[in-house]
Amino acid sequence: MLRTLHGKLALALLGLFVLVGVLFVVSTLHTSRRYQQEVSQKTHLELAERLVRENDLMLGDKVAEGELMAVVDELSMTNPGVELYVLDEDGRVLSASVAEGTLRSPDVELEPILRLLNYAPDTLVLGSNPRDPSMRKPFSAARIPSEGPLQGYLYVILGDEAQESTAGMVRNSYVLRLSVVTGLAALLLVFGAGLLLFRFLTRRLKRLSFEMATFTSRVPEDGTSDAGATSSAGGAPEGDEVAQLEAAFADLTRRVSEQMDQLRRADRLRRELLTNVSHDLRTPLAALRGYLETLQMKDGRLSAEDTRTYLDVAAKHGERLDGLISELFELARLDADEASVAPEPFPLSELVQDVVQKYQLRARRKDVELCSEHATSLPFVVADIGMIERLLTNLIDNALRHTPAGGSIRVLLRAADGSVEAEVADTGGGIAAEDLPYIFDRFYRVASHDPRDDGQGAGLGLAIAKRILELHGRQIRAVRRPGGGTAFVFRLPALSDPGTLPPR
Repeated sequence: MLRTLHGKLALALLGLFVLVGVLFVVSTLHTSRRYQQEVSQKTHLELAERLVRENDLMLGDKVAEGELMAVVDELSMTNPGVELYVLDEDGRVLSASVAEGTLRSPDVELEPILRLLNYAPDTLVLGSNPRDPSMRKPFSAARIPSEGPLQGYLYVILGDEAQESTAGMVRNSYVLRLSVVTGLAALLLVFGAGLLLFRFLTRRLKRLSFEMATFTSRVPEDGTSDAGATSSAGGAPEGDEVAQLEAAFADLTRRVSEQMDQLRRADRLRRELLTNVSHDLRTPLAALRGYLETLQMKDGRLSAEDTRTYLDVAAKHGERLDGLISELFELARLDADEASVAPEPFPLSELVQDVVQKYQLRARRKDVELCSEHATSLPFVVADIGMIERLLTNLIDNALRHTPAGGSIRVLLRAADGSVEAEVADTGGGIAAEDLPYIFDRFYRVASHDPRDDGQGAGLGLAIAKRILELHGRQIRAVRRPGGGTAFVFRLPALSDPGTLPPR
């Protein structure tokens, strides 16, 4: 709960109310104590003067101890907490109603006494206590008239010992207990209302954070919508709703920025596509048309050998047109929503041998060694055999166009973690580091290192290969070989039980 914004706000509110509650209780107790002391002092303000007027506490140069004890006995019947002190003009204690051994200070401060006698303030005036100088108490005081040389004051400390402790005050005061309980109940009520208010205020933020996280988790790194995709962060970010929303927004901003870069690159490739396709279509079409027009104009005047040459060249350009148009239609078909895979078990090694055999003649003409290597006990793979054949065809065709004379192309197969891994490696000039991230983009061309290559590839072969593997739920990667050249690596799922067929 503390990981949510509502939990953190509730904890902060609880801490605030605990602090306010403690301050409220302390303030209430302190105010109540001061109020009781003020009421006691104002009620007994003339007590000392009455006692002085009714009793002779000074006999010449001595304190009338007997008279003082009689006064103490009389007061103790109504207020046992009253203490009487006879002071001289300097505030020194001459006599006291308490045991002499309990006095911790031999004198009393005169300033509060004089302020009470001379100014009669409306506020509470506290005086010192000889039994505990650190404690201030309400008092009543009066001057003691005397015919002798001894002059002084009667200092009466008011109050009850039971009221000096906080627990005693609460225990002995119904009104104070009711005030404390009422205040705490009000704080709890406001705390509960605050929790409900916080829940109401954070509900929309929590829902927005959840929707943002859900949307982010449905958008994979390549920017395509996929309900089965997971967030790049590997799950929901930690922290409260604000932190999650901030993380989701930052991740979404990063993805939007990346997709904007992809869109700009796609737009650039689209413009290049129009140029490349128009050139790729116009060049063989113009050549085909030229040779056919020549045959038409010189009909009957060309030798059989020249006619055959013109027809061979026209057929070659027709094949180039057919190949380019076929690639365009195939990529469009694979990108369509209705494109589906028909998986079936088959030996990948046999399919590789068939494709390699198909390209042997072209490889020999280019003086390139083309071969396949694989273990004898490879399991069957489960995939669309037609699509995988086109995948291998594109990879080998791409390798032949970028491998110079004297080089080699090897198709390697090996078992790996419930899959069969295929690698098409060549010894060409390799792919530059700046080209590597874009080689699977449509119509992206890498310059051929073979001067005899015609350079007429449309740049769709690797894009088709990538799309075929995406339809199989797999990926393809390009690796720069240390000794030069490039290797394209992908994996296909192996058939775990040869006695069963996968559902179509």
